[in-house]
Amino acid sequence: MTERAIRVLLVEDNPADTLLAKELILETGLNVHMNTVTDGEKAIDMIRRIKKGELEKPDLVLLDLNLPRRRGDEVLEIIRKDGGTKSLCVAIFTGSHSPEDLRKAGCRANAYLKKPIGPKEMDETIIRLREILLFSFNSNCEPPDNVGYCG
Repeated sequence: MTERAIRVLLVEDNPADTLLAKELILETGLNVHMNTVTDGEKAIDMIRRIKKGELEKPDLVLLDLNLPRRRGDEVLEIIRKDGGTKSLCVAIFTGSHSPEDLRKAGCRANAYLKKPIGPKEMDETIIRLREILLFSFNSNCEPPDNVGYCG
């Protein structure tokens, strides 16, 4: 399907949700290499190292919103404000159903993926994640047009 592995940076503090993300990615059937960090500060550090060329740029950042040390929306804001990282493809991966979270992060992210809560949602999430992974691998992600209008 792809000549090299799709590179994913997962930013997730909950071990059960990390396992869930790995299972979802495995179920897509795609060749994916995933690195994981467990809090917002570590994510920001990794983003800075990517910008400096110390680490390979991921094709997709799969970002939880509710993180220790720095929230996911703060991490996303830092990614989008920096010319060296603003074109990273970012998908929010969260269990939050809060309209405020959706508004704050959704306007800066390329995709918003809710963590599944059952078999039907699991199947739908796998299909959507596969689409997101393939898009991020085959595209030069640009931030959404409305980045400047997030509140």
